[in-house]
Amino acid sequence: MIRPAKGVEDIKYVTQKFKETNRFGLNEKDFFAHINQGIKSDTCGVYISSEGEEINGCIVVSIVVPSMVATPLLWIDFIYSEKPEVTRALANAVHNLAKFHKIGKISGSMKRGSEAIIKRYGYKEDYIVISKEVT
Repeated sequence: MIRPAKGVEDIKYVTQKFKETNRFGLNEKDFFAHINQGIKSDTCGVYISSEGEEINGCIVVSIVVPSMVATPLLWIDFIYSEKPEVTRALANAVHNLAKFHKIGKISGSMKRGSEAIIKRYGYKEDYIVISKEVT
């Protein structure tokens, strides 16, 4: 089940997973501040995947309008999953979120594994950024 994060424990989980898997060199305190500010300004969403009470994945997305693009993007800030089927569920939830907000593209940056994301989830390489058209 995919649900919006609720409460401090969910945010702590996301921040801890970010700390454990961080390949971008961003401090987890700065990441937490980004999440907190985004939630307050309604430009960031944090979603949790769980089976019963056990959390097994999460995704953080932001609505951004890059200066060189006329329409907003749904930017994947961070994703963590313990199972491929959880990753697929999170990807589908983000796709549906983009459709709901009438956002035409989902994007994010990666340091590794982009070939798998492109192959499995229908993304394409736009320079060094991955994206998926929302239809």
